[in-house]
Amino acid sequence: MAVWSLVAATDYTEFHFLEEKDRSFFQETVTNCFEKLNSVMSSWRPLYMFRGEPKKHPDFFEIDATSVIAISQKAVDRLKQFLEKDIELLPLETDAGRYYVLNVMNIVDCLNKNESVYTSTNNGLIAAYTSLEFIQEKIADNVIFKIPELPYHTFITDEIQDRCETEKVKGLMFDPELNLVWDIE
Repeated sequence: MAVWSLVAATDYTEFHFLEEKDRSFFQETVTNCFEKLNSVMSSWRPLYMFRGEPKKHPDFFEIDATSVIAISQKAVDRLKQFLEKDIELLPLETDAGRYYVLNVMNIVDCLNKNESVYTSTNNGLIAAYTSLEFIQEKIADNVIFKIPELPYHTFITDEIQDRCETEKVKGLMFDPELNLVWDIE
């Protein structure tokens, strides 16, 4: 089993908010809700983004340098079975079609604190890490998750990586040097 940081690849077109009010709403929502693992479905309103040049079409992209990821309709259709557990898909309209903002609220208490090397704040949140070790049995079938000590960071397992490759879903980074967090093989 491998655990990766959920990171969008950087070799695709960037998307930008068309209106400042959409950017402000998004930034406020991320700060007040996503990072606190709150549902936003009832207060969400569709936002609009457009592609910069060149118009290379990804299935995933990072929104406004926040580490929040948007996912295409194609990727939702092909990864649907993985997107049903404590994840909100919030509509996002683009000039490339409909995407969804991923609000991951699936918290798994699977960090092996004794084997991990990290610096934490007074309230126990991880400020920086050198290596994270996980308890595989606690991850189980949680293929997209966050951990209590790092609630603003999303992790995915190699099951997502395998499905992305099989289904030709593009736009996530899988670079062992950059975003592979843990691998027990």
